[in-house]
Amino acid sequence: MNKKDKASTGGISRRDFLKDAGLLVGGVALGSTALATSCPAGTLATEPSPTAEITVYDVSGAHEIVSVFAARLGDLNGKRVAGLAADPTKWQTHRTFPYIFEQLKSLYPSVNIIPQTEFVMGLGIDDDGVAQAVKEAGADACILGNAA
Repeated sequence: MNKKDKASTGGISRRDFLKDAGLLVGGVALGSTALATSCPAGTLATEPSPTAEITVYDVSGAHEIVSVFAARLGDLNGKRVAGLAADPTKWQTHRTFPYIFEQLKSLYPSVNIIPQTEFVMGLGIDDDGVAQAVKEAGADACILGNAA
């Protein structure tokens, strides 16, 4: 585009002008379609349409704690900790739980570990019977492992 053409068009190229004009026409068409579908024939929208409630979630991973499920244990020394495996094949709990338990024993030498092999593994761990089995095993805490 030469200087004369640029000056006469306000500094915008013909291509950009047509592209922006298309966006404008498309936006008007969409707006009028929305107006036409929300208003009865022969009337204009005089009142705002009902509003929708939108919930926005915090994607940073922080969540407000609104209720506590169980009392927190201050120290794991002398406590019994059970492991439950959500999907032992996919998530390789036979590799991760020994490491987790090793780390717990290094921090709390008198912790007693009940391995995940003592309980049902897989998708059935959310069954009330599994919770009862963990309770009957005398567990003070339970580690629900690997993407459960």
